[in-house]
Amino acid sequence: MRNALSLLCTVLLAAVLVGCTSQKVSVAGKPREFQRPLKLISLSPSTTELISGVGYPAQHIIGRTSNCNYPQMLTNAKIVVAGTKPDFEKIASLEPEYIIYEKSLYSDTDIAKIKTLAPRTVEVNVTTWKEYEDMVVKLSKDVGTETAASEYLDKIYAAVSVLEGNVPEGTSLTVLMGNSTTGYMALGTKTVLADLLGQANIKLLGPDSTQYEKVSTEQIIGWNPSVLVGSTKDASSFLTDPALAGLESVKKRKVLGTNPDLLFRTGGRYNVLIDGLATSVGRIKELKGN
Repeated sequence: MRNALSLLCTVLLAAVLVGCTSQKVSVAGKPREFQRPLKLISLSPSTTELISGVGYPAQHIIGRTSNCNYPQMLTNAKIVVAGTKPDFEKIASLEPEYIIYEKSLYSDTDIAKIKTLAPRTVEVNVTTWKEYEDMVVKLSKDVGTETAASEYLDKIYAAVSVLEGNVPEGTSLTVLMGNSTTGYMALGTKTVLADLLGQANIKLLGPDSTQYEKVSTEQIIGWNPSVLVGSTKDASSFLTDPALAGLESVKKRKVLGTNPDLLFRTGGRYNVLIDGLATSVGRIKELKGN
């Protein structure tokens, strides 16, 4: 699990100043020159959180989507995506040096256009922890924030360790969005979060997918997870849905709510999400005694 982190730890940063277009640092005793992008555009909330999570200062992001709400210091960022399609003319007018985007959000045609708008574009398409870790390393090398990225990965490892220590053996978990009226969608098992939970010896039960999928109450009952996590801060609606009354998690009131942004975004706050689960699952364990 620490392979990518060990790569980061070999990098010794020397007087790196935000705002310089070219810097020299020492990698394993040898000088390396990299470009720190002064004018960076992020085309999704997840990528905005991710680039900030690796240590790139939010105030240096010059373009974002209308849904980017974290971190709060996006003071210089113009809105370049207000719906589902980028404003290519506006992006071009900002003369970006670096654009980061999610592959799943845009068509091949849009992606081809995005690639013409900056000297450097980076595509994010991660569904496993290894891919996510590798992306953190890659981005940190691009923008010269290896030390900050190493610290961020350490926080995730620490949170996973705490979670593992707080959960009973054999714990299973399902992440749901929706309700009895609109229907339910469940997080797939081929995701970064599923991998992280697995490292804490928690089995994520859900569809065989890389995203949220529509599921029936019969499927949820068949999984019968010991913990239910909802995509709202208050998950008590699970307790009042008669279709879910037979679930172990509902009978024992092992239902948790959380910030939906943390669940929906493959961004830079996995440590916060895992920390929250560790605290909540630990509390349930303490209150229920099992």
